[in-house]
Amino acid sequence: MSSGIRPSTYAGELYPEDPEKLSTLLITLLDEDFVCMKEKRTHRAAFVPQSSLHCAGRISGKAYSTLFKGLDSRIKRIVIIAPMKQKPSGRIKTTPFSSAETPLGTVLFDTEKINLLTKNETLFEKMDGKREEKEFAVEIQLPLLRYIFNRTEYSVPILPLYVSSWPSEEQTKMLKSLSSTSFFLIVSDVCHYGSVFRYAPAEPELKGTIMLLRGKDDIKKHEHRGVKKQKIASMVEEINMLCLHYICLNSLDFFIEYMSKAGNNIPGLFGILLFLRLEIQGRWTLLAYGSSRELLSEKDVSVSYAAMAFTQTPRGAASSE
Repeated sequence: MSSGIRPSTYAGELYPEDPEKLSTLLITLLDEDFVCMKEKRTHRAAFVPQSSLHCAGRISGKAYSTLFKGLDSRIKRIVIIAPMKQKPSGRIKTTPFSSAETPLGTVLFDTEKINLLTKNETLFEKMDGKREEKEFAVEIQLPLLRYIFNRTEYSVPILPLYVSSWPSEEQTKMLKSLSSTSFFLIVSDVCHYGSVFRYAPAEPELKGTIMLLRGKDDIKKHEHRGVKKQKIASMVEEINMLCLHYICLNSLDFFIEYMSKAGNNIPGLFGILLFLRLEIQGRWTLLAYGSSRELLSEKDVSVSYAAMAFTQTPRGAASSE
């Protein structure tokens, strides 16, 4: 068990370790005027990549730029829902630390809610400190949050959750009690393609998946768009865009239906399912999409990223939790 400060394990590897270099990078990635140009809305969640700032920083920046507007006054914490590198567990894992260091300063964890959740050891569990230090999906988000806290007038504690299996009804119920006073960061790349990820379908299989997702009635229309001539990159992108479309529907049943047909490799799948199970009424907006490299054959490797913002539909007064 740990209760001290979590070290920045991946500083210098997944993001700059030098504070000045990191700040310079974030200035280029975060468009502070991005939200100001948009209609005033209350964002309650964002979908961000889990990959390094060097690879996916441009995409991450679009999602984090929504936070420059400031959080709703009811928000008391940022819940980071992330995938876990280690062996899957039925328990949702969280950090044993009280805070985390970043090159730009310390970030506080919501120890009160961490202790509350982990009282039920069958549902939530604090990870061993050394094991949690090896996890990167949450750590990559912390310098971005610290930068925003440094540049704005608000700062709230972080509640990190590592989700590696189907979230249970009991786990969902406990998190629902916090949802009205929480901002959610759903951390996941959209797709990992390549034999190293055990997902490398060739063109015929990709085409079949697209047709299955679109339905038989749309086959002629889709072939008119030149599916037979599409490269693997275009097909994977189309499957990914359909994935994002189904997330934007904000329906657990629809997304499960998509996954049953697509079967693609989404690292943060269970985190997405958890957010959808919370049944927060609102709308997702796609802000940016990109990939690490273009796929030319099924032998290539590529990681796809997206940034999305979630705007909640007003529904009564918030709880005081």
